[in-house]
Amino acid sequence: PRATLAQITQVGSTLSKVVTGVAVIATLIGGAVIMSLMLIGVSERRREIGVRRAVGATRADVMKQFLAEATLISVCGGAVGILIGAGGATVGALLQKLPPAWMWSMIGGAVVLSVAVGVLFGLYPAWQAAKVDPIEALRSGAVDYIIKPFNNDDFLHAVARALSERRIRRENALLKLAPFIERMAHD
Repeated sequence: PRATLAQITQVGSTLSKVVTGVAVIATLIGGAVIMSLMLIGVSERRREIGVRRAVGATRADVMKQFLAEATLISVCGGAVGILIGAGGATVGALLQKLPPAWMWSMIGGAVVLSVAVGVLFGLYPAWQAAKVDPIEALRSGAVDYIIKPFNNDDFLHAVARALSERRIRRENALLKLAPFIERMAHD
């Protein structure tokens, strides 16, 4: 009996290590997927980021937005994982005619881990988004969707000029652009 108990304990320990290894690899892959999605989002939303920065959003604002998005994606994935795990545990317990056991510490740990993965793997894309230069975004025609409806090229030049002047802060850029915005509204 003791030899059998030792063998069962050893198999359980080995199985636990294998499952932990698979979980760590899956977490790293999930984090890499989140980072890839967020980097694609940064490149696709470059014009939006540039316009937001041009009208006064700080780098911290952009970074917070992208970190929040990465964390939300990760938490949603964690919630799906928790539901699948809880469902599997419940089905397994019912098949063995045992009452399902909930380990709230494990569920809380999964939530904390999913938030941590979102923040850690979202930092680099958020930093890349915060580095978008509004002047370069405007020069590259990134605000065509704003300018084209008004057919007013003066607006682009006024925005670039207002942002490139070192003595003007971004908060004052809109004040300098007010005449152009009013003229476009009346046209």
